[in-house]
Amino acid sequence: MVYATALNDVTPSNTAKSTSVTVNVKRGATVSSTLAAGKLTFMCYNLGADPSVQMMSPTEQAAHTTPDDVYGDLYQWGRRADGHQVRTSPVVHGTLSGANLDPATGQVTGMNADRFVVSYTTPYDWRTPQTDTLWNRGTETAPVKTINDPCPAGWRMPTQIEWSSIFIGGWTFGAPGDAIVNEWTWHDGSGGTATGFFIAPTSGMQPLLFLPAAGNRGINGVVGNVDTFGTYSSSSINGENGFSLFFRTISVSAITPIVRAVGSSVRCIAEQ
Repeated sequence: MVYATALNDVTPSNTAKSTSVTVNVKRGATVSSTLAAGKLTFMCYNLGADPSVQMMSPTEQAAHTTPDDVYGDLYQWGRRADGHQVRTSPVVHGTLSGANLDPATGQVTGMNADRFVVSYTTPYDWRTPQTDTLWNRGTETAPVKTINDPCPAGWRMPTQIEWSSIFIGGWTFGAPGDAIVNEWTWHDGSGGTATGFFIAPTSGMQPLLFLPAAGNRGINGVVGNVDTFGTYSSSSINGENGFSLFFRTISVSAITPIVRAVGSSVRCIAEQ
C-alpha cells in the first residue's frame, strides 16, 4: 500500500488540519514504510531551516535560489538545541566532562553551552563518558523521547530502523533505484538551487519530501560537503558512534555510523 498524504499540522496531536497556516506551523508528510504501520510522517523541512521556506512544497524548496535557507542546522549526536547547532557557532576544543556537563540532562552547561565541541581523540564524542540514551530512553522499536531531543512537541528524532524503512526496508545500502518503498530521485541543484533527494510514492508522482544535501560539520568544527552529502541523524547508536541516514548522488545508506562529535542534519518524525 502506498501512502501519499501531505499534512498541515496545527496541533502536535494532529487532531486539527488547516489549509491556511503560518510559518510557525510544523508541517509533515506521510510516506510509505516497511514497518508494520506501513507509513511514517516526517517533518517537511530540516530543523533550523529559514521560516521563509518552511511552508514551501518539496519542489519549491529544491528550486529555492538561496539554498542555505533550506539546509538548516547541524547537531552533534545527543545534544539539544542550545545554539551549538548553528553552522557558524563558536567552538570549544576538547571533549567535555565533569563540571562542564549538567548532571540532570547530560548536556553541555555554562559558558560552553552554545559551542560546537571539537574532539580529536577517540571515540570522537563531545562528552565523556559516553551516554547512549540522550535522544532515546526507550528501545529501537519502541523509542521514548527525551528532554534533550531537539524536535518540537509532537515530534521526535527518528530511529535508524525508521530511516531504513522508507528507503529499502531493513538495514541496507544501495543505489537510489534499489528502493522498494518510495521513489528516491536526485536533484542536482543546477542554477544555484538546493541539491538533494526527492522522495515520492512512485515514479512520476509529486514528491512528498525533499532531503537537501546539507553537508555536515566535521570533528574539526568546519562545515563541509554541502551540496554533496546528506547526513541525517537518528536517535540510534552503533557502538561508540551514532547511526545516520547518509546519501550522495549515487548511493543511499541507512546504516552509516557517524562519530558523535560530527554535526548532522535533523529531520523530525511525528510521535505516534
